[in-house]
Amino acid sequence: MVAVKLGERGCYVTDGRESQLVEPYEKELVDTTGAGDAFCAGFLYGLINGKDLYECGKLGNFVAARCISKMGARTGLPELQELKSIWKR
Repeated sequence: MVAVKLGERGCYVTDGRESQLVEPYEKELVDTTGAGDAFCAGFLYGLINGKDLYECGKLGNFVAARCISKMGARTGLPELQELKSIWKR
């Protein structure tokens, strides 16, 4: 499984059988500290919760977008309820 972060263009994810280009979440850029780690955390959260490849990319993008909207690596990270709410979109 490979996930390529594309910054403001979202991400590209593949498992060797399926490939997805996942759109970004629009947020005002304040600080990129921790954005890569935030993406990985969101992606892995989706993976361990049985989400498909696209949903994993979507979660990664969401958590990274939240991270860059505040100063510092942890300030903007979402709460669990916010993660669950994007599955309904």
